[in-house]
Amino acid sequence: MTRNTLMFALKLVVSITIFAALFVMFDLAEVWSRLKIHSFSYLGLALCGFLALLVSNAFRWWVILCAIRIDLPFAFTLKLQYIAAFFNQALPSVIGGDAIRMYLLQATGTPLQKSVNSVVIERMVALAGLIFLVTGLQPFVLAHVDLGPAQYVFPALSAIAISGIVTVMLLDKLPVRIRHWRAVTFFSVMATDAKSVFLSLKYGVFTMALSLFSSTLMAVIALFGARALGIELATMDALVLIPPAILASTLPISIAGWGVREGAMVATLTYAGVSEVDALVVSIMFGFTMVVSSMPGGLLWLASKSRRPS
Repeated sequence: MTRNTLMFALKLVVSITIFAALFVMFDLAEVWSRLKIHSFSYLGLALCGFLALLVSNAFRWWVILCAIRIDLPFAFTLKLQYIAAFFNQALPSVIGGDAIRMYLLQATGTPLQKSVNSVVIERMVALAGLIFLVTGLQPFVLAHVDLGPAQYVFPALSAIAISGIVTVMLLDKLPVRIRHWRAVTFFSVMATDAKSVFLSLKYGVFTMALSLFSSTLMAVIALFGARALGIELATMDALVLIPPAILASTLPISIAGWGVREGAMVATLTYAGVSEVDALVVSIMFGFTMVVSSMPGGLLWLASKSRRPS
């Protein structure tokens, strides 16, 4: 069994275990009965929200590509982003969406180093933006619940995110005597590309603003999904309480966040007066919306003239 296959199997176990625990806690028939569409208008808005999210994420990646001097049309970048979304959401496997982006970008003639750097930096910006959003919203979270010592977790994560970005930018400062090593050379080039993004007022601020927008948009998509199901959820409550659950789902311990996201949303949305069953249903609806919306990415993958990985 390869390492990737083993990691996938472990993530699958985590997702199944959490779902099993949730379904033991709640009546499965009640959960199923709540998964009925009450408003197709809101369902349509949720699906459109995912498309807007896809465009925002692709634009963020395209801006980073521009910053590190990779010239690609935005439409092509959007196509690669959609294919990656398909692999991440609708076809979670040992081949992640980020790896697909790296592969397809390299297939255009882009050097492997630049392909890897663009995706790694884009993921750093996306995660940092989500962490900063959750930290900025913490005063509103505290209005719902007393976090106790846990209130220091999000500020600490922000500090870690900033430290991580700074560390990456300093990778070209490694001792001269080892700079001829291949790995050191690789990290040195990554540091240069990271500086091109994060130390640029033009690129750094813009990409971070796009990350904050995308993170907020995910909460809006979940809100529309809740209203499509006829579940009462105030807009401000959704904007404040859903991002922490989405942040929890980014932990690389489950399949596409399934299971972890559901458990986190049950824990957070109950503070907005949403029942635990409804909170679970909102999260499942959010996941289904992501899966269904990403399906066209599979058609783009099949229609792609790029050589597929073996």
